Amino acid sequence: MYSTTASDGAFVDLYFYHAETESNASTHGPVILHLHGGEMIPGQVSDFDKQLGFYVTNTLVPLLSVEHRIEAGKSVAQDCYADLQWLHEHAEQLHIDRRRFAVMGDSAGGGLSAGLALSSRYRQVCPPIAKQILIYEIHD
Repeated sequence: MYSTTASDGAFVDLYFYHAETESNASTHGPVILHLHGGEMIPGQVSDFDKQLGFYVTNTLVPLLSVEHRIEAGKSVAQDCYADLQWLHEHAEQLHIDRRRFAVMGDSAGGGLSAGLALSSRYRQVCPPIAKQILIYEIHD
């Protein structure tokens, strides 16, 4: 687990999922920044733990999931941008190719992911986000 500092100085927890492989540690590959659902009601990374582990195990693409704060008056969107900045700053350490960043979100996290992609384009994050994966589950 890692953490970063939000724009208001609060700490935000980051959970890094990666597969244990025998690949060359000097190889830099893609990464997914996951913004979990449940933002309209309390949600947390642990609600998605099994699903995220499945994604990483089956794709071998590491994933960073963020424990967003759900507090009155706090901007989750600003937290998401801080998370993206943290990932850019630590890409070398995590063996990540900055040109191969994806954002992924479930339900409300999908809205956050879409907003983050637009915000990063507006702020001219370089290199830009390469892919969006927006998920909304339909239940019977």
